[in-house]
Amino acid sequence: MRLKTVKDIAAERREGKSIYKNASVLTPIKQVKDDGIFRGTDNAYSKMLRFSDLNYSILTNKEKETFLEDWCEIINSFTPGATYKISIVKHKMNSASFKEDVLLPLGEDELSFFRSCYNNMLKSKAANTNFIRQELLLTISSGGKSYESAKVFLNRSANEIIAKMKSLGSIAEEIGTKERLSLFYDLYHIGDESSFDMIDVDKVVNRGSHVREAIMPFSVEHDKDYTKIGDKYARTMYFSPVHYPTYLKDDIFSDLCSINKTMVITFDLVPLLMEEAIKLVDNISLGLETDVAGWQRRQNANNNFSAVLP
Repeated sequence: MRLKTVKDIAAERREGKSIYKNASVLTPIKQVKDDGIFRGTDNAYSKMLRFSDLNYSILTNKEKETFLEDWCEIINSFTPGATYKISIVKHKMNSASFKEDVLLPLGEDELSFFRSCYNNMLKSKAANTNFIRQELLLTISSGGKSYESAKVFLNRSANEIIAKMKSLGSIAEEIGTKERLSLFYDLYHIGDESSFDMIDVDKVVNRGSHVREAIMPFSVEHDKDYTKIGDKYARTMYFSPVHYPTYLKDDIFSDLCSINKTMVITFDLVPLLMEEAIKLVDNISLGLETDVAGWQRRQNANNNFSAVLP
């Protein structure tokens, strides 16, 4: 299998810019397995991990440097040929799962009053955030020739990442089929998340078309400025790698995550072979040197021979 290059990925992005003709286009799932592995419409297989939040903001400057070095080591261990997507998903909590996963069962003993007070406190906190839950996810994708070969790679990669995330103080775990489908459903059916419980997941396993019919929105309208899903409006903002800002505060994403609205923030990571990475850096370096030389010539043409490069 030939590994993807930066040019291949750019070409795929250009080809993918099309108008949504029907709602099923929004759901890039071709097949699902009962072990949480999905096959996308691009024939790539994927597995998703959930990991707990990392207390970066409370670290000292020295601890932050160490943390970033360890995090970069994890990223650099990613396998060329596969793709990785880090997602911060903020979505409404399903009322049934909130009661089951968050609230304490009251019981019938002398501590039931205290459990009730604790549950009321949790409900109050959840109401203040508009019942929005934040999840940190990592999706690993690989274009294996078959499900079995892709499964071996995805399971090995997931186990390695889980072990490495543990060294950072984060608990990572694999997400099953039902939870992955629920994430799609919650984003497509805002305000009606609890109706997902009516779907029989066992019946949709290995039947991709039935999956899309089960979780896709009822209607989709696409405009140049927005996408209307049902009666909700959505917009996508994309930072091109070519036009990254020269400076970003390290708490910018913390500020974005403080917005209590349904949203998804993603980072696409595409590991490259060493040879291509070196070539890419050399081209960027050459471009910077050319810009500096051009700037210096303009300053000299204006008789500004003592100008300092900003």
